Amino acid sequence: MAEQHHTESHFHCPICKNVFERPKAIPCLHTFCQECLESHVTRNGNGGRFPCPVCRQTIYVPSGGVWSFPDNYLILHLREVTSVSESTGEMATLPVDQPPTYQTLYGDKAFDWENSDVFVVNNQHSMAVFINKFAGHGTGEGDFTHVSGLAVNPLNDNIIVTDCSLNKVAIFSVRGDFLSSFYTDCSIRDVCVTSFNTVLLSVSRSGAALLREYAMDGHLIAAFGSFYKYDNPCGISLDNTQKVVVTSLEKNTVHVLTDQKKPCTNFGSKGSGHNHFIQPSYVTVNNRNEIVVSDTGNHRIKIHEMNGQFIRQMGSQGHVYGQLFYPMGLCVDQCDNIYVADANNYRVQVFTAEGDFLACPVRRTFEVGVDVKPTNVVISRNRLVVALRGSRQSEVRLYKWDVPLLNVKPSSYRLGSACCLITCCVKSDYEEI
Repeated sequence: MAEQHHTESHFHCPICKNVFERPKAIPCLHTFCQECLESHVTRNGNGGRFPCPVCRQTIYVPSGGVWSFPDNYLILHLREVTSVSESTGEMATLPVDQPPTYQTLYGDKAFDWENSDVFVVNNQHSMAVFINKFAGHGTGEGDFTHVSGLAVNPLNDNIIVTDCSLNKVAIFSVRGDFLSSFYTDCSIRDVCVTSFNTVLLSVSRSGAALLREYAMDGHLIAAFGSFYKYDNPCGISLDNTQKVVVTSLEKNTVHVLTDQKKPCTNFGSKGSGHNHFIQPSYVTVNNRNEIVVSDTGNHRIKIHEMNGQFIRQMGSQGHVYGQLFYPMGLCVDQCDNIYVADANNYRVQVFTAEGDFLACPVRRTFEVGVDVKPTNVVISRNRLVVALRGSRQSEVRLYKWDVPLLNVKPSSYRLGSACCLITCCVKSDYEEI
């Protein structure tokens, strides 16, 4: 009976507990019936925003109203292919050996990878090879309930994972072996590693602080950013001079701080133009010192100069390769290729720095679990590290990934980066796991 409830929960609205009707996906990746969400916003909305009924994250209502939130394609498909009893609300689940395909999910307009004429570098190696998984769902020392941040320590390739529900930082070896962890008294969103071998966290509900710096053993070194303490920060990254870049979900803004963690500049406001964001979730800095932001609510990736000047954007709402549906975590490699956790499309995509689609190394994460989505991604040499999250599932997966060879000279190594640690034009001698 418990297993039946576990499976059925994926098909029922968390508000009304009934089978989804007109399921709408919101930027925190939770899904609700359109009518239920409208009622919730009416009761709890304030100034065009409302707390998610599940995770309490602040969500902004699109200009077109709740109706404008995207439909959840996967839930719509599963409603069609499962047998639902109108009297009991019970349903038969899909056979495990018949997962939905992109064609059944999206119809004739679905992108057909095998027959596409889209140019993909190293097409024969365009899929990452699964190696290992770790950090399961739970409250144990190596477990998580809501993975939020990922980073790689450039000194030893250890993987650092944060949980914004358990307020936890955990460190794993490159093989996924648990090494250590510590807890904080605030909500942790994202993490990066400084050139001093400390961890810098974007934090909320932490008093007068936007950032906290910790030693690897969990000793609190300093707190910064009282001037932005109400901004509800999310993503964090460092440039090669140790300037800090932080995204603000509350203000739809990107903040740039000096290497001394003092205010430097900020840019952006709510909207869909070149100088606007809706829920800018995660951020990284490429080797050109350009800021790369996942503009989650606008279903796109944006690139800006450090002073905020707009450079380019890539992606639009959709499911074909090159399009995005609530992009979350992102990182870059040594050739400035951009890796995106395309959460509501259940995949990881790779773009060039100029915005051209390259490959889709991780796909169909709904096969791991019906509502399991990639929420963050980092890269370490020839290892792709992907955080997956579902309503009752949380794990980190390691993949072997041979980065596409480009006719681009590799940029110089950057110690302060948590993401940009791969030599992409030279075959790695990284030992096999």
